Amino acid sequence: MTQPQNEMTVLVADDNTSIRHLISVTLTKLGFKVIEATDGLDAWQKFETEKPDLSILDIMMPKFFGWDVLKKIKGKNPSAKVLIMTAVYTKNSYRRTTIHDLMADEYITKPFELSSFIAVVQKLLTPVSEVQ
Repeated sequence: MTQPQNEMTVLVADDNTSIRHLISVTLTKLGFKVIEATDGLDAWQKFETEKPDLSILDIMMPKFFGWDVLKKIKGKNPSAKVLIMTAVYTKNSYRRTTIHDLMADEYITKPFELSSFIAVVQKLLTPVSEVQ
């Protein structure tokens, strides 16, 4: 798979400092520019100003839940790429339906394997022309 290009920007929004740091360090090592947000309001504001190539949103955050940020992002830019992280829902059919209804591009459950997380991010950021 092609390595990400340096100009690609990823917004990482999670109120858990350890998870946010792990993701940020991992994505930085892969060549992405990473912007961190500590809550939903911070995530929305940074999405508006930074226009990231991918937004990674935790569901349970202060100020706005990740679902709320996802709705705002997709309402403003339906083609924006969004990855939802969740430890909240345990029923797979409910989780898939909810994420589909809200138009998230992908989701990953916590805890996750770092290699699985990287694969999802790379899939979301690989241009369609490279996949074919």
